[in-house]
This record gives sequence, C-alpha cells and structure tokens, in this order.
Amino acid sequence: MIRFVRLLLLAGCCCVSWNLHGADRPSESLFPDTTIGFVSTPDVDVLRERWDATDVGQLAADPVMEPFMKDLKEQLTQKLSLTGKELGITWDDLKTVYAGETALAAIQPKGNQEQHAFILLCDVTGKQTEAQALLDKVGTQLQARGATLRNDTASGVALRVYTLPKKPDRSRTIQQAVLGIAGDYLIVADHLAEASALVGRVKTPAPGVLQELPAFRTVMERVTKEVGDAQPHVRWFVEPFGLAEVARRVRSNEPHKGIDYLKILQNQGFDGVQGAGGYVQVKTGGFEFLHHTFVHVPNAQGGSELVGASSFKHAARMLDFPNATLETPEWLPRELATAITFNWRMKEAFEYSKTLVNEIADDPIFDDVLQSFRDDPLGPQIDIRKDVVAHLGTHITVASDYRLPITPQSERIMVAIELTEAEKVAESLNKAMARDPDVRKIIFGKHVIWEILDPTATEPTTTITLKIDGPGFGPLGRRDEEEDEEEEEKPVFPNSAITVAYGRLIWTSQVDFAKDLLAPRDPQETLIASADFQAVNAALESLGASADSFRYFSRADESIRPTYELMRQGKMPEAETMLGRLLNELFSGEDDKLLRKQEIDATQLPDYQVIRRHLGPGGAFVRTEQNGWMVIGCGLSKRAE
Repeated sequence: MIRFVRLLLLAGCCCVSWNLHGADRPSESLFPDTTIGFVSTPDVDVLRERWDATDVGQLAADPVMEPFMKDLKEQLTQKLSLTGKELGITWDDLKTVYAGETALAAIQPKGNQEQHAFILLCDVTGKQTEAQALLDKVGTQLQARGATLRNDTASGVALRVYTLPKKPDRSRTIQQAVLGIAGDYLIVADHLAEASALVGRVKTPAPGVLQELPAFRTVMERVTKEVGDAQPHVRWFVEPFGLAEVARRVRSNEPHKGIDYLKILQNQGFDGVQGAGGYVQVKTGGFEFLHHTFVHVPNAQGGSELVGASSFKHAARMLDFPNATLETPEWLPRELATAITFNWRMKEAFEYSKTLVNEIADDPIFDDVLQSFRDDPLGPQIDIRKDVVAHLGTHITVASDYRLPITPQSERIMVAIELTEAEKVAESLNKAMARDPDVRKIIFGKHVIWEILDPTATEPTTTITLKIDGPGFGPLGRRDEEEDEEEEEKPVFPNSAITVAYGRLIWTSQVDFAKDLLAPRDPQETLIASADFQAVNAALESLGASADSFRYFSRADESIRPTYELMRQGKMPEAETMLGRLLNELFSGEDDKLLRKQEIDATQLPDYQVIRRHLGPGGAFVRTEQNGWMVIGCGLSKRAE
C-alpha cells in the first residue's frame, strides 16, 4: 500500500489527466480490468495554476521553504521507483512531453495475486519527437547503470526492454523497464506482457478494460452524479484488497510470516467493499480543496435498503453506520486539533466481532474471555454483555490535540462512547478497576478517573494476568511461537485513562487529557463555539450534509504541528503521532527493524508560526447509501477564516 501511495504522491502532484484535446481515448479504456489502483488528473497546467493559488501552494513556493522542498522532492523521487530514478524519468522530463492525459495504474496481471505491474501512460499528441528524445535519454541513463537492452515489438510497435541488475541489498524492486510510444501515448512499465497488451488495445479497442469493471463504473457514475458538470482535477480508484496484496508483493516476495490479517479480513467478509474512488478539485467554488469519494459495496439485498449489516457476512457486518442527526458534543474544548463524530450500531457490532476475534486468535476464545471477565476470582468480575455492551448507544466521538512542549508523545487521543444508562456502566467500571493493582483512582471534581499505569514502570507492581487455556496460546491475543521470537513490547498508550462522564464512556491516551476534558469551561471556550468550526460546518451543509453517518472537523495548523516540530528537532523516527507514523512508514523500508535515521533534513524549516497561517481548517461528512458510502469533504482558506 505504501509503495502505491508513493506513486500516487508523484502522480497527484505532477501528472495530468484525461484531456480529450489530445488522444481521444481515456486511460480507463486502455488499462485492463485487473487494474486495482488508478490515478489521473486533468490538465496539468490548470492543476498547477490552481495548486499555486492555494494557501498550501503559496507556502510551498515561499523562499523560506525552498531548502526543505528541494530535499523533500529529491527524497520522494528516490522512493518512487517506477516513475523516479529507477527508470531515469523525472517530472522535469515528463512536463516537456505531455499533451493530454497522464495516468498511473497498478495491475495484477491476469488477476494473479502473486504478480504485480505498474504502468505510466502519457498522452504525447503532437510531441512524439520530444517523447522519442526522452526515451533515448532514459535508455542511456539505464545502460550507464548496468541495464541491458533487448528490443521487442507488440502489435507493430517497437518496445525497449531494459533489464536492471539486482542490488545486493534488494533495494531495487523493479528489474524490468519497458518503454515505448504507441500512437499518441508514451508507455512506461515494469512488465512486458502488460505493456504489450496495452499497446494492442491502443491499436485496436478490446473488451476486458478498467471502464467495464463494475466497481469502477459504479464509483465513477455515482461521483459524477454528485458533482454534475464540475470538472475534476484528479480522478482515482482502488480495489482495496487487490491493492493491499500488490503492496505486499512489492515490499517482499517472501511468504508472509505471522498472522495474515489481510486474509483474515477477506475471510470475515470485509472484501464486500469492492472499490473506492472519486474526484478531487483544487481551488474551486470558494474551497481550497474539494473531494467527492464513493466507497462501493454491492447491495446484495436489492431494493432501497441502505448499506449495513445485511450487506456483509461474518464480522464485516460490524460496518453498519446509520444516517442520523450528528451533534458535536458541547463539552469538547475549543483547542482540539481534530474531532470526528459518527453513528455506529455498537451493540450489534460487538457480537459480530466474535468470528474476527476467534480467527485472529486461531482459537474460539471470544466467549471464554467474556466468561473469564465475569467469573475469574482474580479478574474484573463483570458481565461485559450485561453490564457494558447492553448500555451502549449509537454515537461515538473521537478527538485529538497535543500538549507543549512537543515530544514524540505529545499527541493526545480521546474516544467517547454514548451510553444509554451511564450510571450502571460507571458502577461496573468502578467495580472492575478497583480490583486491578495497575490502575490508580483519581478523584477529579465530581468525576472518578481511572489511570491505567504502565506495568513496566520502575516501581514494582503485582499484575493480574488473564490466561486462556488452549493450544498455541500464552498471554491473551498472542501466539506462543510469536511471543518467543519477539521482545516484550511496551504499551502503546502508557498511563491512559478511562472514566464515565457526560453520559459517555471516555477513554484518553493520557490521563491529563481526561482532566482537561472534564474541567469546567466557559461556553465560548468550547469547540462548537469557535469560528473555524462553525465555518466548516456551514461549508459542509452547503455541500449537502444533514443527517449523515459521519461528520469530521480538522484544523490543519494544529493537527500537523507535533509532526512538524519533531521534524525540525530531527526526531521524526520517534514520532508516535498518526501523521508521524504514516510518514515514517513512507520513508522506511520493509526490513527496517531499528529506529531509522531521519532522512529529510528539516533543520532549515522556518518557525511553525511562519507556516501555520497557510494551513486552514477542513472537514468531511459521510452519507450511507444503498450501494456504499458517499464521502464529501473540503478544505477552507486560512485567510478566509
């Protein structure tokens, strides 16, 4: 997945889309129906012009950002093995030859999960001479790096096939580079058979192409219906499980080790999500960015029933998010970075999770664990179903912020679950927590907070360990053979906290966050009273938000600050923020087991106060429909705010 994300980053920033002023056939009529990842953007000149007009575009062009942007561009280019240095093609090269659509596809040849291919397709109408010169340049560069050339043909079109020598450290993932010009298209691929087949479709239209794929067709038709005549600047589509499998094969050809979560999710029915994609518009309609995304789930029941439990099998029935009025809690503090509220049938989801838990554990432990929680004299002695699950509502809120000074652990997360009978849940929670020696009771005003201590701390504590009898198991949730191979991991959220307040069961990643949430505050110091929150809410309602399944709000200037400051400190590899973990994955290899060195030199980045004025708020909402979920989101200008 990450490798394709890398490719999308370059394509999304640099490529162009299906401009019919050039070649008269869109790429979806040329790519095969085994395409599991696709990205394309409109006219590159329009895209660049719109991008430059955004606050973020102006920030990127600011001279104070030049050293960092140059280093970032070089780093991304090195990571993008298909369209980057592996083939010798840079964006500066491509922008001299494009004349219309440029699209990038990830493919599973013949639907074989053990194979993968990437193809870059660029309309070069009227610029074949420049394109030919580019191929000559690329060939020279590849041969200078030890590649051998073999000339081939496909449907009468000459193809250059370069074989790249493997690197001892296996850092090169592409051993074959196929380049050619078929009609008005420049083709760059890493798979000869797929490149040849594409050339054949360029010469003679044929069935079995992406535009015929039901999921692709449904996604694009639904999004087009939503946006009307508006022209997107980027289109994209993914088949989630196919793309995940390709990403796995790209990263390693060795057999998967450990628990195969991808296979488990498929077994549990999550492959009922057959595709996702949409349109992205830049600097349009008063928005910095506007996106329409549709997640497709075929309606097996037919009729007018919305996507929900009946649309899936096994544990995937958990994906039941009804449309209903969504109100952001009035007690959330003003300074939050992000907040998402959604509707979820949690009581039913709890029961549906049984088969998923059992398959991950490779043993039918679900009911045994619940029984142990209820009956074990050393356990919490509460009936999870009766004392907790029975009192769950349907609304959940997840929020985040950060604390100063910025450290790798600065980001704070909160999950608040609506309760129908909060007092009964509080009673059960207090009973369970009071029996645990690794939990500390804190009285905070009229509230009781239970701080969950790190059992690996220096002060010795007596730990109650719940053991499940059964073959192949040690501590709950881990298989013995895997436990022996790995060192004991520290808790992901040491010193987290849990409490019942505001009619909700609230968990926070740090105990001080719980205290901040429970502290009395003036109504004007709440999130819903802030001007940017109200502006985003109004924007979403103008886009059609009403009674939906999800509502999301984000302050870009606050949500990225911890990661930004850690980059400046050279501590990005230590980051425990969500964004930091994503970037660490993006800039790390499959075999990175130790804390990597920060690869991007961010010491020359300006003070954060310089850039935050370019980062505005944004949000999104999700509407549950008959065949999937419609996601509409936008970003607002900081200056407009």
